[in-house]
Amino acid sequence: MNTRVMGLIATMVLAPFTLAQPSGGPPPALVRFDEARQQEVMIMRSVSGSLFATRRSMVAAEEEGLVRTLSIDVGDIIEEGHVIATLDPRRAQIEVNRLEAEEDGKRASVSVAESSLRQAERDYARLTDAQNAGSVSDSEIEDAQISIQGMEARVRVAQADLVAAMQELAFARQVLEDRTIRAPFNGQIVAKHTEVGAWVGVGGTVVELVGLDTIDAYIGVPESYLSTLRAENTTVQLEIPALNELIESSDVTVIASGDQLARTFPIRVRLKNPDGALKPGMSVRALVPTSRNEEAVTIHKDALLRDGGGAFAYMNAGGVAIPVRFEVRWRVGDRFVVRGANIKPGTQFVIEGNERLFPSQPLNDLDNPQQPAPAQQGG
Repeated sequence: MNTRVMGLIATMVLAPFTLAQPSGGPPPALVRFDEARQQEVMIMRSVSGSLFATRRSMVAAEEEGLVRTLSIDVGDIIEEGHVIATLDPRRAQIEVNRLEAEEDGKRASVSVAESSLRQAERDYARLTDAQNAGSVSDSEIEDAQISIQGMEARVRVAQADLVAAMQELAFARQVLEDRTIRAPFNGQIVAKHTEVGAWVGVGGTVVELVGLDTIDAYIGVPESYLSTLRAENTTVQLEIPALNELIESSDVTVIASGDQLARTFPIRVRLKNPDGALKPGMSVRALVPTSRNEEAVTIHKDALLRDGGGAFAYMNAGGVAIPVRFEVRWRVGDRFVVRGANIKPGTQFVIEGNERLFPSQPLNDLDNPQQPAPAQQGG
């Protein structure tokens, strides 16, 4: 390609880019290249869908009462176990105190009954010794045995009363604990349904909580693609327009409930969302694998850059970096299927050192740093 044509290309492709350049021109950059390839790839078809919360809960009160504290607001990100609200605990605390005292009394009753039993057993032992000496009648021995049996029964009753008191106390303590309303999982508060000073009934909603650690994309897929989606380790690619991102997931589930008119089936694609960037309600464009192949041009994934205008990469144009915009169609392994007027098989793109490049910056190949990058040949 001659210098005049190369200059014309540079003028056309640089026009949309407004990246500032250092005074006097940028210095040469050390980079590595990878060539665009033409290869056979499986065709991916685009279908639309939306993101939905994997977990959404109307967090409710297990007890009724007056709201004393409400420590969250709409939009807050909270962790599992975080205290959302507390209800007035005074009556529940009084009941706990009463039952604790009652348990102490029942425990003392057990001690008294056990002491009486031990005394009856000692009396019986002394009478048995005296009977051997002939100074105690059989009736006195029988009375002592009956006394022991009575003491044993009293111990059992006292122990049963203690167990019942302990269970009542445990229940009262749980009631007191339930007046503190906690987050059942990590998530974001999306709505409040009460305020401090309001009365909440049993089962009354306090807040609405949406989990964000994972999120589900639901998309409608034509029935002809289902066989590919059921294959093991099938990957679905999702474009999130709001984030200008392409995400892959192999956690794919076909929902067995199709649309009889459209002959489409919903599929659920579960996505990890550690930073919470994905939000329920966002639109998605899913790229679903089909069973057919086609010839397409691909570039290495490390060549891909994005800005407000979309996807682009730096092409080696006569030893200088020229940004070229293109459409990213889908991903194949470590490469992207792309479509653009200036992308031809054999064109070199920068895959290392491209993050800080400027348009028209001279390029030196890292694999041969003593020489400037060669000019591209071709028409």
